[in-house]
Amino acid sequence: MGNIQYSKLQVPLKTSIKKMAEEVAEEYGYSSVQEVVRIFLTGFAQKKIQPSFLINNTEEYISPEYEAYLNKVTNQLRDEIKHGKAYTAHNADDIIKIAKEFKDD
Repeated sequence: MGNIQYSKLQVPLKTSIKKMAEEVAEEYGYSSVQEVVRIFLTGFAQKKIQPSFLINNTEEYISPEYEAYLNKVTNQLRDEIKHGKAYTAHNADDIIKIAKEFKDD
């Protein structure tokens, strides 16, 4: 085998966090937390992994009153579009054309 040099990384953390990480690593089929860290750091060092922090159960709810308001505004906008009272732009040139029409008015 080649002459590969290894280095150790020590990361202080609470024992409870380490135990939870060990349980999750085993649940996901990894042999250890060290294996998870090694895989992550290898991918990170090769710019193949970009860290992203997700929080589970991040559903947000709106009140029935606000939902009714949003529905009202959406319906008004649809009605304006239907009756030619709204402007539609498909690109930057359309936006400039609409802006010039307002300027000329």
